[in-house]
Amino acid sequence: PSPTIMSSSFLPPLTIPPSGTHTHTLIFLHGRGDRASIFGPIFTSDLFDTASFPSLKLIFPTPAEKFSRLYNRRLRQWFYFSHKTPRGEYSPQLVEGLKEVVEYVGGLIDTEEKEGVEVLLGGLSQGCAVAVMAMLAGGRKVKGVVGMSGWMPFVGELGEGLEGVRRLREVLGMPPLGEEEVRGVLETPVWLGHGDADEVVEYEVGREMCVALEKLGMTVRWKRYSGLRHWYQTPEEIEDVVKFWAEMCGLLAGERRIGAGR
Repeated sequence: PSPTIMSSSFLPPLTIPPSGTHTHTLIFLHGRGDRASIFGPIFTSDLFDTASFPSLKLIFPTPAEKFSRLYNRRLRQWFYFSHKTPRGEYSPQLVEGLKEVVEYVGGLIDTEEKEGVEVLLGGLSQGCAVAVMAMLAGGRKVKGVVGMSGWMPFVGELGEGLEGVRRLREVLGMPPLGEEEVRGVLETPVWLGHGDADEVVEYEVGREMCVALEKLGMTVRWKRYSGLRHWYQTPEEIEDVVKFWAEMCGLLAGERRIGAGR
C-alpha cells in the first residue's frame, strides 16, 4: 500500500500545473540543502526557456528541515547519508530514512497515475539518488528517469539483472517483487548527465551509477559536460533532456520556444 502523501518528514510539494491538456507529470527532486520553493522556479524557467510543454505538470517535492549529524546542522535532505559515507556505517536508521523517501515518492507516482497520466522522474545530486532508488527499489515502471550530477546508494553491490533489484528491496526491508514487475522496472529508460569538474559528487561517482544500471540490463544514456561543476548546464543539458524525453519517453515539446510564455 502507498503511504499517505503528507508526512512530517516532507513539506507540501511545489506544483506547477499544465497550461493545456494534462498527459505527463514530471516529479523532480532537488539536491541536499536546497528547497522546492527556490529550485523549482529556477528549473522550470530553464526548461520552459528551452521548449514548450503545455501538457506537462511539474511536481517539486521538498523534505522538512531536520538536524544532520553528517553536517552538524539543520538542513533539508532526503536521507541521512552521502556518497562518501562508508558502507559499514549504514545504520538501520539511515537505511530506514532512505526507505521512507522511496515510499513517499512512490505515493506521489501513484496519485498521478490514478489520473491516467504518464509519469517521469528526475533529480539533481541527492535528488537523483532518490529518483533512481524510487524507480528500482520502489519497483516503479515510469516513462523515464533523468539524473543530473548524481549518485546511487549501494552502487557497488547490485550485481546483474533481476537480482540487483531484489537485492535493493532486501536491503531496504521491502518485500520482493514478482519477476514480471522487476522486468518492467528494468525497461525504464534512464538519462544521466554529469560535469567532469563536479567538486561535490565527483564525475567518476556518477559513472559508477551508469555502469551499475547498465549491468542490471537497463538502457542508459550518459552525457559528460566538460568543465561543468555541481549543477546542470544550460541550455545544453536541458536540451539533451528534452531530446531524451521525445525519443525515449513519448513527451514531445511544442513547436515554439517559450520566450513569451508557455
